Amino acid sequence: MEPKTPTTDGRTVDARPRLTVHNVVRILGISCYFRDAAAALLEDGLLIAAAEEERFTRMKHDSEFPRKAIDFCLKQGDVTGQNLDYVTFFDSPGVGA
Repeated sequence: MEPKTPTTDGRTVDARPRLTVHNVVRILGISCYFRDAAAALLEDGLLIAAAEEERFTRMKHDSEFPRKAIDFCLKQGDVTGQNLDYVTFFDSPGVGA
């Protein structure tokens, strides 16, 4: 027999803990083309990995597309492009103008 718990209105409900299915939301953030290109990976709002491209290219203030920083973040999070829910791009109009 399943355990039951009484409610305030006299009904009884299943007392077993409920398992909820939680889909993890993964966001890759990218910043580039004006200074210090970088990437960051978030899972459910928690920072999993972040890196500036210059760490890999050894070019101070590297502003090119952060391909190596993205690869690093995805590898650290053990995810692929297909596992991402969102990809965001930081754009600051007027910077460097």
